[in-house]
Amino acid sequence: MAADEVKPLLQAKPRTYARRWWVLCYVSLASMFVTCSWNAWGPITASVEYGFGWNDSVIADILNVGRLAMFASIVPLSYLVDKKGIRIAMITSNTLLLVGYILRCLTNLTTSTWPPLLGQLFIGFGNVVAYNGPAAMSVAWFPQNERATATSIGVMSTYIGLGIAYVINPLTVSTPMFGKESTSYEYFNESNLANYTDHDFNLAANMTNGSAGNIVLNKDIMQEEIMTLFYIETGITAAFVIVGVALVPNSPPTPPSHSAVAIRMGYTRVFLHLVRQKLDGLGFLV
Repeated sequence: MAADEVKPLLQAKPRTYARRWWVLCYVSLASMFVTCSWNAWGPITASVEYGFGWNDSVIADILNVGRLAMFASIVPLSYLVDKKGIRIAMITSNTLLLVGYILRCLTNLTTSTWPPLLGQLFIGFGNVVAYNGPAAMSVAWFPQNERATATSIGVMSTYIGLGIAYVINPLTVSTPMFGKESTSYEYFNESNLANYTDHDFNLAANMTNGSAGNIVLNKDIMQEEIMTLFYIETGITAAFVIVGVALVPNSPPTPPSHSAVAIRMGYTRVFLHLVRQKLDGLGFLV
């Protein structure tokens, strides 16, 4: 047996640091906020549609763009987590989210829907780390007897964020208020018919038809509240980027366990290994 085969994986004794709880708190809060802001459209769909004049297909397109972006970035961002660590991955994720939120803040500046669509694309790219980041963080910072707890806290925070959106967003944005449009056609009466022309009567008839339907009374208020919500989310994301750059370390000076520094198989080798195992199970020789 070669000497390097019995060489221990870790020369120094494993050690834990109190700052691991700070890293867990940062990753959990960031993951919670990511999924909370990801779910910004669903709880206030009616307000968004009446506020900006959209329909259900626009909201569906925005959500689908984010999902497609998330699927497309799963492998690259997962690879980034493994190679560069949780700090770089979280900074990259939050930066992508910040770009998406800034684009989303342009929604009220144009009648086109490209700002929220493009913004949701970047939000989808940055959303992946919220799901695979907690496991990578717990391996790098926590000993084996605390790893399951740390991972579960980080993972549960993503689902808590989804639920929080259903509470905070409806409280922040008003629901549509409908009412009948007040018109002046009712002032045409029998005593003053001679004072009006045919054009006046045609205008009155059109206003009569228009007043029969409901209109949104608080459209401007809903637009303002929706944009305020977007501005707040953008500011919080910027704060997460700054905190990640300034205060969050990538890994502890001494790993918390031997498995934290164990050499792992590369992505390609793992994929080929799984393929061989599947083919062997089907009776093929590889």
